[in-house]
Amino acid sequence: MSAGSLDVEIRGERLTLLPERGIWWAARRTLLVADTHFGKEDVWRRHGIAIPAGSNAADFERLARIATELGAARCIVLGDFVHGPLEPADAFWSDFVRFRARTASMKFEVVAGNHDRSAALPDAGGALTWHREALGIAPFLFTHHDEGGGDGAFMLSGHVHPVVRLDEGKRSLRVPVFWQRERSLVLPSFGELTGGFAVRPARGERLYVATAERVMALHALQRAHPS
Repeated sequence: MSAGSLDVEIRGERLTLLPERGIWWAARRTLLVADTHFGKEDVWRRHGIAIPAGSNAADFERLARIATELGAARCIVLGDFVHGPLEPADAFWSDFVRFRARTASMKFEVVAGNHDRSAALPDAGGALTWHREALGIAPFLFTHHDEGGGDGAFMLSGHVHPVVRLDEGKRSLRVPVFWQRERSLVLPSFGELTGGFAVRPARGERLYVATAERVMALHALQRAHPS
C-alpha cells in the first residue's frame, strides 16, 4: 500500500484513495479505476494528430503494477476503458495482451461508459467482462456517470475527470481530485492522456487531491481554488 494513500469510510466500508488515482477496497480485494481511455494514441494518430507512442503501454504497466502490489483479486474500470473504435493493428491489443498475462489471476471487468459504447464494446477474447449497465455490490453501485438515483446505494463513478487548480507562488497547477458528494464519489481519470474538468464542490462536499506522492483533503492545502 502506498505510504501516501488516504482511507475514507463510506457506508461502513473502508476505501483507500490511492495517489495513482484509483481506489482500493481491501475487504473485497478490489481495485477501482475510471476513465483509462486506452487506445487514445491509436485513435488520434488515425485522425492525423501527432502524439508520442507508448502512453497505452505505460498506463497498462502502471495498472498492472498497482494490482500486483495490492494483490487484487478483481479490478473494475468505471467506464471509458477505451477511447474509441479500435482496429486490429492498433498498439492497444498487444499492450492489453501483455497486461492480462501479468494479471491473469485477477478478474477484470468494465462498466461500459460512453466511449466504450461508441467503440462497440470491443471483444477482448474473454480477457475481460463487460457490464452494459451499472454494477451493484452492496453498499455501492458502480457506474460510469453519476446521474442520481441508485435506489439508495452509494455510487462510485467516473466520467467527469475532476480536477482543481492549486496556486504555488507564480505557478498554477491543475491536479486530479476525488470528488465526494452526498451519495457518490467521483474518481479522477486514470489515463495520462485525458483532460480534466474543474469542479466546484457544493456545501458539504469534499475534495481529495491526488498528487504523484499522496492523497490529501483539500482543506489541508493552502492557496487552492477549484476554477
